[in-house]
Amino acid sequence: MTARPDYECDAEADLVGKRWLTRKEAGEYLGVHPRTLANWAADRHGPRYSKPSGKSCMYRLADLDAYLEMHMVHTEEQPEAA
Repeated sequence: MTARPDYECDAEADLVGKRWLTRKEAGEYLGVHPRTLANWAADRHGPRYSKPSGKSCMYRLADLDAYLEMHMVHTEEQPEAA
């Protein structure tokens, strides 16, 4: 998984105001290819998603943030918060 930069690019800033993101938008937000999200979904892991139409996947921004938080790596320089 590619780490997100600490700054917000214009594309990401546009996504933050949305509650639900398409797979493409979710991939941009996470810094992974949309096909990676599709593979994760097929393997039954990755961030939570909804299939309101039965075909296309939609991702809640809160679920993407929770997924990133669950996969946070803490180093000696940045210990986990108590």
